[in-house]
Amino acid sequence: MTVALNLSRWLLVWLVVFAAGMASGQAAGSTQTPIVNDVSRLNPVKVREVYEVHDIEEIRSVLARAQREHLKVSIAGKRHSQGQQTAYQGGLVIDMTHFSKVLHLDRHTNTITVQSGATWKEIQDYANPYGLAVQVQQASNIFTLGGSLSVNAHGRDPRYGTTIHTVRGFRLMRADGSIVQVSRTENPELFSLAIGGYGLFGVILDVDLDLTTNDVYEKQHVSMDYKEYPAFFEKHVKGNHEIGLEYAWPSIRETDFLRHLAVYEFVKTSKHPAHIYKLHEESGISRNRAAFRPFQAFGSGEISTLVLAGNHGGHAVHPLHFAQQRHASTHRVPGLRLGKGYGYLAGVFCADQ
Repeated sequence: MTVALNLSRWLLVWLVVFAAGMASGQAAGSTQTPIVNDVSRLNPVKVREVYEVHDIEEIRSVLARAQREHLKVSIAGKRHSQGQQTAYQGGLVIDMTHFSKVLHLDRHTNTITVQSGATWKEIQDYANPYGLAVQVQQASNIFTLGGSLSVNAHGRDPRYGTTIHTVRGFRLMRADGSIVQVSRTENPELFSLAIGGYGLFGVILDVDLDLTTNDVYEKQHVSMDYKEYPAFFEKHVKGNHEIGLEYAWPSIRETDFLRHLAVYEFVKTSKHPAHIYKLHEESGISRNRAAFRPFQAFGSGEISTLVLAGNHGGHAVHPLHFAQQRHASTHRVPGLRLGKGYGYLAGVFCADQ
């Protein structure tokens, strides 16, 4: 009875938030001035206009308008940089998420050229049928390529280094609409400035990335006291090229809190179970999106602006001409979760992770 009552109360709260969220979303959509927010829903900003660009000329036209009208420009993707870089009050926003085509894949050099609005998931999905994968990316593949480079995301694969180590070069559109080729040998200063530059030095258009071949790894597990782990790592993991991924989880049990470790390794194998290279969506994602969608709507319109007005005036002010951020809002791992301890390690990701 108590459980049923609590459930009813939870459903009632959810319905109230859902209704308020829908009303908030409608109010935001009906206002003349668009409101832009990042994924946190804590930084609503009223901007002049949001442009969903699809090609280079559309990007150039937005920059031309900014020059004529002396407006600031923000470059946005999935908006996961939550430090108020997403938009400038009264400025223009370039939404890059539709600028996401794969332009070329070279199977001889294992390189791919991709527009900067593409997510790592989209890159992986394209490369996978060719037996290729991204070398390094962040802990999730939900972010856009341009956003990862603009915040200088480090990635998580010690074999290849950071994400930037897999970038051969890119094209950059400057504020005046001109396009320059940027690499470690061509305009090298811009290469170091644009990476981690949050769009200050222009719009990253398309990127040349190194890929790697797909491998199959077998999941292995061992338990030990935390004091044994340093010696274990030195002897079995460090310098072992057969291990593609290794991590340890400390216990949270009261009896051995933070003392016992569950160590997981993914060791390269010649076994190839059926359909091991087929990529699948992680389970439960559609359910989670549906559950949180009303809360996102609730935080996207005028209501969130009023609530936050006491904290920072209801808007984000950033003193940059360009302020870039591109990331994603879904979660998916590029691999197949199988029984019997097998995992497909696509670049730096394993299905069992």
